[in-house]
Amino acid sequence: MRTGSCAQRFKLTAPARVGLGTRALVRLVDRWNIGGIGTRLCITPPRGRKACRAVRFPRAVNVKSRRFHAKKKGLWKVALRVHGHRIRTAVRVGAGRVVAESPIVLTTGDSTMQGVDHFLADRLGETARVVSDVHHGTNISRGTESRARRSRRCV
Repeated sequence: MRTGSCAQRFKLTAPARVGLGTRALVRLVDRWNIGGIGTRLCITPPRGRKACRAVRFPRAVNVKSRRFHAKKKGLWKVALRVHGHRIRTAVRVGAGRVVAESPIVLTTGDSTMQGVDHFLADRLGETARVVSDVHHGTNISRGTESRARRSRRCV
């Protein structure tokens, strides 16, 4: 059995848009629900300097939130760094269009897909979100001829 990818361990959420001068809420979730890990949250205002600060998850704590004051109009970049992986989102302050999310890659199949999904998540990192839909013991990977032969044997 292989441990899940750190690239998918955390979820970073922020509103797509906020009004100028408001305080935007950024929410960090440890999907493994175990805590005991340090992360780094970086917020970059439009045409501004990136501000990073450590966010520590004590043991058994899986949700943290931070707020930032949206003083400038434009696109604010939010990034969470964890052990060489980075999760990003953006917050648009004031008028403008919403920034598109990264694409989703669905990995599905039987137990032969286990490991492939983690490999893809590690390789793709922040460029795409990998969603795993593995069904153990279903023998999906066997061809239709094999299934037909098996069904004849059972009759």
